[in-house]
Amino acid sequence: MATAIVCAPSSDFQTPSSGYSYTRHSRPNRGELTSFAWSLHLPLPRPTPPHKRRKVGPLSSFRLFDELPVELVERVLRNLDLEDLGRLGRVNRSFHTLLRNPYLYEEVVVPHLPRAHAQLVAFLPSILPGTRHLTLRSFPSTSLAALLPACSSRLTTLDLSFSGVTDLDLLSLAPPSFGDGNGRESPLFHLRELRLKGCRRLSSFLALTPYDAETALNPLASLEILDLSWSSLSSLPLPLSSRLPALKHLNLSTTPYLPLDHLASALRDLPSTLDELDLSHLGLGTRELKNLGFSAPDSSVDEYAPRWQDRRASPLRLVLSGNDSLTLASLASLKRHWAASHSSSAAGREIEVEHSPMLLESDEEDDVRRFVEMVAGVVARGPSATADLTR
Repeated sequence: MATAIVCAPSSDFQTPSSGYSYTRHSRPNRGELTSFAWSLHLPLPRPTPPHKRRKVGPLSSFRLFDELPVELVERVLRNLDLEDLGRLGRVNRSFHTLLRNPYLYEEVVVPHLPRAHAQLVAFLPSILPGTRHLTLRSFPSTSLAALLPACSSRLTTLDLSFSGVTDLDLLSLAPPSFGDGNGRESPLFHLRELRLKGCRRLSSFLALTPYDAETALNPLASLEILDLSWSSLSSLPLPLSSRLPALKHLNLSTTPYLPLDHLASALRDLPSTLDELDLSHLGLGTRELKNLGFSAPDSSVDEYAPRWQDRRASPLRLVLSGNDSLTLASLASLKRHWAASHSSSAAGREIEVEHSPMLLESDEEDDVRRFVEMVAGVVARGPSATADLTR
């Protein structure tokens, strides 16, 4: 058997990647002498095109998006999450300059802390001074201690639900003193909504917030929505009518560390602006609820609260679900007592009661999932942790 290798220029098909082509002759019939011939065809050398050098201006004069309106670029950036924005600012000088403007970040929402969060936590302090609505759920205290002091007086909404926030972390938002005249520049002075649901490291933050009764300087005076449900809060700022004069919605559901006597004292002097009060799953009886009452707004805090005459026409929605000691008869007796006492008072309000021992505390899928995960984690740590959760 003979095999021939022929090397010659050819115009046959050539693969663009290697410049080589392989041609195999047809296969002979059976019984015939088998002979194969492979031929290697090398392409003719082609002239090399002249190399064109691209002229690039000086680095200092190069700016990305010089020809695009900034508004258009901002619209594109709004579709990226915070991690992508931080990464973009690190790899591109022009984006780094643009993304440093904190007023681009009016609303910052991080529903859960990602596993690789170091870069995100390092990026957030640079943008929080311009943020109005901030959500940092499930963040540990170590991260919040570095992030919350970066907030400014622009902050109006703060949601730290299911996080490890502590009293000291929240007190960093309060003014250190009122004597320097900069107290009103603290974030708490302009905060209208504060959600601390499921925060089990809180204790007395509200009661420890500085308050000057003589000058009526009150960091909590603008707060309208306060959610403390499922938290470990143990004290409230008293009297509520003075410390929280603009409060409209207060949720104290399932706060097992709040003493009933302390809660009863708080209920005697509720803000006149209150529209909804959730006291579900607290083990309350007629004794704690009997003296529930309102206080007309003081003239010194009238700038924070609506006019009292406009509030008397709207009833208070009182949620008492899960307080099993309250029967239909005791609730009817309480309603008659409130109606009689409030009709003779200038600060009287009509009260609508919602009570059902079987009513679920929350039907939000996110909240139920987090609560189940929290309970499962406590049970897994042993009986002592379970007892601490339920005591």
